[in-house]
Amino acid sequence: MRAFLDTNFLLDCVLPGRPEHAAAQTIKGLVDVGLIEGVVSACSLKDAYYILTKQAGEARGREVVRDCLKSYSVESLDQEACFASAYSDEPDFEDGCIRAMAERAGVDFIITRDRAAFVRSTIKTFSPAEFIRAFPIPEKHGVLSVYNCLQALETLAAVVEQGGVGAGVFHGNAASENDAGLRVIGDAAGDVQGGVNRFGQARQSRSAAA
Repeated sequence: MRAFLDTNFLLDCVLPGRPEHAAAQTIKGLVDVGLIEGVVSACSLKDAYYILTKQAGEARGREVVRDCLKSYSVESLDQEACFASAYSDEPDFEDGCIRAMAERAGVDFIITRDRAAFVRSTIKTFSPAEFIRAFPIPEKHGVLSVYNCLQALETLAAVVEQGGVGAGVFHGNAASENDAGLRVIGDAAGDVQGGVNRFGQARQSRSAAA
């Protein structure tokens, strides 16, 4: 299964405050364990680098680009893609270039939150969250457990920032539940089976190598 990952996906994946951060990280985990082949455009790497440099500094932007190069195939923006976009029925030239590269790469899906951009493409588009719901992963891979864990941790982090829960609960080793019924796994993915462990190890390895 091959998926073309748009610029907003790359940003959602690495910036915790962005929409669908947990779902994007889960899909990144699917790439890391070999269940999905991720494809990105060279211009998306450039755009993501520019935005990250403005928000988090040059070192962080370069780190993310290096990580993307390790995880994803990169499709080049060349004259062929520009020509295809310029003469396509896509109303936006830049979106048309992404569409042309995705169609040329022969991917199965485009993962983006900008759903309106690719409605004329023959390739099905999903937001990160829609993709997770549409293609449930067998539990043996543990990826849905990662997704649920990330969502719970994001929710709890927001509560901690508002002073609603003590930091000791957030970082504790015991599992607990907040008022919304979300289960908080204190020691993160340490006790989650199978694919969760592989997912965590892959992320740690990439961080150490960067």
